[in-house]
Amino acid sequence: MAEAIPETLFEQIYRRAPTDADRARLTGIKAALGLSERDELWPVILTFDHYSWTMERGRREMLKALETLPALTQAAVHGVEKEARIKSDYAVAQIVEKSAERISTQMVKHNQTTADTQSTKRTLILGITTLVLALVFMGLGAVIAWFYIELHIGMCSGPKGLASDGLAACYVD
Repeated sequence: MAEAIPETLFEQIYRRAPTDADRARLTGIKAALGLSERDELWPVILTFDHYSWTMERGRREMLKALETLPALTQAAVHGVEKEARIKSDYAVAQIVEKSAERISTQMVKHNQTTADTQSTKRTLILGITTLVLALVFMGLGAVIAWFYIELHIGMCSGPKGLASDGLAACYVD
């Protein structure tokens, strides 16, 4: 087929060679308008055709992109959910760790206070018990010493006698 449209001009505007569909469309325009290959209207017609072709291609690509939008949106939402879950799990773990640390610190302080209180009570009870036992043993020792002196050595410097009230009495030097 002879060159029915200005293909060089087409390649300059479109930056590609015309396809059979391009040739058929532009040949239809040429026939409808009665143009020659060298007509001055071709640059305007090819420019408008290029804009029309670009707009149509853009519209098709947008529609194609819109078809994938729900899947992309769903994938993005799942990604955000996963990220949020990871961050919330990390935040909860941090809170639990801090709470456990605070609780264990409070428990240690409480146990130390309780142990100190019990230790003080036991020390006091042991001190009192030791004092009582010491007094008991001192008293017992004094009684045993008195009986020993009374029975083996004697306390009276003379013979025992009766006092005016009828009780036993003796003179001690």
